[in-house]
Amino acid sequence: MDRSAVTEALRLAKSIVTTHGISAYLTQHMRSVAARPVEPTDTGFRLDYCLDPERSPWQDNPGCSIHVSYVPSRNGQRTTEEGGVVHDYNLGISVRASADDMTVKRMRAREVLVSNLSMLCDMLEGTLPPVATVIVLTPEQHKSKTELEAEQIVGWNIHDQLGHDALKGLRKGGRGKFFHNNGTPDGTYRYTHVRRRNSRGTVTDQAKYIMKVHSGTLMVKRVE
Repeated sequence: MDRSAVTEALRLAKSIVTTHGISAYLTQHMRSVAARPVEPTDTGFRLDYCLDPERSPWQDNPGCSIHVSYVPSRNGQRTTEEGGVVHDYNLGISVRASADDMTVKRMRAREVLVSNLSMLCDMLEGTLPPVATVIVLTPEQHKSKTELEAEQIVGWNIHDQLGHDALKGLRKGGRGKFFHNNGTPDGTYRYTHVRRRNSRGTVTDQAKYIMKVHSGTLMVKRVE
């Protein structure tokens, strides 16, 4: 999966936020948060501002915050014309402003802070891409995945016809087994046999095989 479009958009967002004049209202802790590099798995960040960044936000110190994120589209994944699979992430910017009782003087000072926040939002909305597209599978990966899924179905049908015990005794790197086969088209099929799952449904034991069919003869060999 290639999430670089989201990562680059968030890096740009942080660059804008940290160089904007409103950064003067960041507390020391929030400055550290703002300075953290964007990780490849990040989908957003939040910063809090205080009218007096040197004082506690709980001591008659009005503040506000901004949350910049890229949220997966509810439409889900889609297939491109080239055959790849992508998922669009939409830009989301939300803000919050404290509304505690305060003096008129503090209110007017707070309005300057909120006005700065509003201008920052305008800058972000005008600069950041509204949509960042994550590449889930390249066309080549999607083709390979589709082919593997089709081969898995054929392999499961062959295994079902042969019976559960047919693959017993096969060892990784060892010799294969030969069987008569009717109805399966000639070809080579990759097959993964899940032999055990835990209580959560996670696979804990599996084996991978290559099944080659030619002129009614089937050869099965374990590869993993």
